[in-house]
Amino acid sequence: MPDSGPQSTAEPVDADGAAPINSSSDRKDDPSAGTVDDTASAADAVIQITGAPNPRSHVIVWLVGVLLSSLIPLIFIFIHSLDAGKIPSIFELLGHGDLLLISLVVTIAGITDITLVFRRIRPAQSLPVALLVLGAVLVITAEALWYADVTARLLDKQSFPAAHSVTYGSIGLFLISSFCSSACVSIAAGTR
Repeated sequence: MPDSGPQSTAEPVDADGAAPINSSSDRKDDPSAGTVDDTASAADAVIQITGAPNPRSHVIVWLVGVLLSSLIPLIFIFIHSLDAGKIPSIFELLGHGDLLLISLVVTIAGITDITLVFRRIRPAQSLPVALLVLGAVLVITAEALWYADVTARLLDKQSFPAAHSVTYGSIGLFLISSFCSSACVSIAAGTR
């Protein structure tokens, strides 16, 4: 075999063809030198959270993830009214008790979160947690009974109570449910 001359190792060069890019010898000599591959791998790096999340972060995720997403059905009611050719008022959106049902589910979710860690609650927290759960159960009862009453009247075509009272009452109960469920999530996160 004929000798083809000195063998060259092909290294990538920059656009001018002058200097090698990402030379492994450069990387060994100067570890702080940034290269194209280093930049690409930094962009593809996975962010790792060190340490356990605190109860506050659990509550923030709860507020954003659960409470805001629980209001999505109201967006569809709004869009349905827009399709009918009118812009609904808040009383038309909330006056049929839909927010009562949403509040009920949010409160149940909060109680469920705390009951999963009930055995790990410290004795000093027993009374506040018991009062919180009792209050949440009373709120659930009020929401369920009021929603059943409003729905029965709507289905039977009976005279409907003022939409204003249902709207304001359901907003109030939703705020109470949000507080109760957020407190449950915070306490449950603190025991983990």
